[in-house]
Amino acid sequence: MNIREIAKEAGVSVATISRVLNHPEVVQADTRDRVLEVMKRNNYIPNWFARGLNLGKTRTIALFVPDIESEKYQMVMSGAETVALNKGYSLFICGTRHDARVEGDYLDMVLQRKVDGIILAGPKLSEQRYAELTGTSLPLVMVGVQQGRLGYDSCCVNYKDGVYNLAVHLIKMGYHSIDLLLNDMLPEESAMIYDGFSQAVADLGECVQSRRFEVDLGLQGGYFFAQRMIQSGNLPRAVITYNDEQAFGVIKSAQASGIRIPADLALAALSDSSAASLITPALTTLELPNKKLGMVAARMLIDRIDGIFSEEGGQEIILQPKLKVRHSCGNTKFIYEIFD
Repeated sequence: MNIREIAKEAGVSVATISRVLNHPEVVQADTRDRVLEVMKRNNYIPNWFARGLNLGKTRTIALFVPDIESEKYQMVMSGAETVALNKGYSLFICGTRHDARVEGDYLDMVLQRKVDGIILAGPKLSEQRYAELTGTSLPLVMVGVQQGRLGYDSCCVNYKDGVYNLAVHLIKMGYHSIDLLLNDMLPEESAMIYDGFSQAVADLGECVQSRRFEVDLGLQGGYFFAQRMIQSGNLPRAVITYNDEQAFGVIKSAQASGIRIPADLALAALSDSSAASLITPALTTLELPNKKLGMVAARMLIDRIDGIFSEEGGQEIILQPKLKVRHSCGNTKFIYEIFD
């Protein structure tokens, strides 16, 4: 069966069949139901890819993420997939492994597949590749902090204010020796985090000693950092980790060395997961709107593709994190955790 035979059997025009497939909401219910029943009876499956090429659209978008194993980017993927599914788009996931070469290879592949748009999270593309993308006029949304990437739609989390609020909380609790753990694979994000941390120290911490360390992501990074500090007798009074996995590594190291949290070492993390509130002591974190970040990015991109938003120049959407105060920083006020 082809579309003309379906139209003949349903007693409608080919144009009506096209509307049922592409814009069913504009077709009268009885006509739409009759067409769908004929399709079902004949096991008719539209060739979406061929139809997309004819229409100049494949209804596919590509999402580039630097680490598909990270809970943060899993939530971004989940949010983007939710919106794509609701809008009738397929989503290609491209795990770039923080590698510009891999990212470039994936870019070549999705361009050959004629995707309708691209979401780039944590990109490492060269200026030449950005210029090539600009030349294609392909809709593009950047996820994360973008310094010097003007003209693109983008969305990010306001790490600066979130970290500022977290650092202020620790300083007001009396911690005057605070280490910040970051990772050099995320330079632009790390710069925003450090700006917020430094601003809090400058505003409230006349006597605060602060240090910044580049530490591997994951449990081992946090564990070995804490071991070095403990063995050297250089342990700070508080530590802020880039993510909760690093924090879990710090906790494991502290437990192995008889260091009590929070009595001997206060701890907080710049990401939140379900495990953060379940461990002992429960971990103070920033709750990041990562799923919403993916949803916003997909909506921005599809609005561009569908022509709903067509203004020149990039629009930027900034999402706010939420401070979740728990026991690992020495909190004893139950009111903070009632609605956790």
